Amino acid sequence: MNWQSELLQAHVETLYVLDDSGDMCTTNEPHPPGRRRAPAFHLSWTDWDYVFCFRHDVPVERRRQVEELLAS
Repeated sequence: MNWQSELLQAHVETLYVLDDSGDMCTTNEPHPPGRRRAPAFHLSWTDWDYVFCFRHDVPVERRRQVEELLAS
């Protein structure tokens, strides 16, 4: 992973609470009562790379479809 990918991943980890699988659970507000459900999908990119993640409850088949689109 290059430094830009690492920076994008750090950004995701700052924005969202992630589970052990790296899936998003909630927004990462500093005060827990302010946390909201994470979006179903998050995509960040630079000129050279991209990072994406899914909410914990997104079905495997939907993930595969999105991953195929990103790879094309």
